[in-house]
Amino acid sequence: MVKKSTSEVLCKRLLIEAVRTDLKASVLVTCHGGELREYLPAVMIGCEYGSTTEIGESEVYLLENDRHPLLVTKLEELGTIGKKGDRCMIPIGNCAENDAANKVLNRDNNIANLNQLAFTIPLRPRTFSEIPTCENCEYVFGENI
Repeated sequence: MVKKSTSEVLCKRLLIEAVRTDLKASVLVTCHGGELREYLPAVMIGCEYGSTTEIGESEVYLLENDRHPLLVTKLEELGTIGKKGDRCMIPIGNCAENDAANKVLNRDNNIANLNQLAFTIPLRPRTFSEIPTCENCEYVFGENI
């Protein structure tokens, strides 16, 4: 089972990053079709394994050559990464949980199972409200995420 991170340091880091993101107000990104738009992530979350911690953002499509095989294997059980699956309306692999987990997995080669990861509560940077975990992430990381 995935456990909630109780690391005070990681929780504080998540809040600091959320505030920084919100204070930046937005980042210009290129959208589908080539136009520029402002971007502010809908959700941010912290992930840790031992002393390895990372912050993830939603709406970050994992680059194919940067995806950790352990995460890819589990995500592909849901369907095609980047496409909507049968469990929920969010595209597979598009959540902050996936971004944070992928970063941790790529930094620490000792992780054998996704249930070894711990996550903070997912937050919306604009409001600092808690966001529920989607069904895709519950499947990938366990019901206690």
